[in-house]
Amino acid sequence: MASLLLRDVNEQLKRVLRIRAAQHGRSMSAEAMAILHAALNDAKDSEPKPTLAEAVRQPFAKAGFISLELSGRNDRGRVPPDFGA
Repeated sequence: MASLLLRDVNEQLKRVLRIRAAQHGRSMSAEAMAILHAALNDAKDSEPKPTLAEAVRQPFAKAGFISLELSGRNDRGRVPPDFGA
């Protein structure tokens, strides 16, 4: 497991951490880890979630843009309705 060294910690901050750790029955190191863990999970949860359009587009993004040629419209002699009257 990795280690983390914090330098130049303010004495007031260290005292508050020590008190808080004692209140929770943990070491100062375990309390600092709990605080970091909670803060980073909150930050992760506050990241914007993708919109529905983005969620649908993402799986197809690797394929890139595909251009399809559309064939001409075939009306088969139909007359469009007249809505003007």
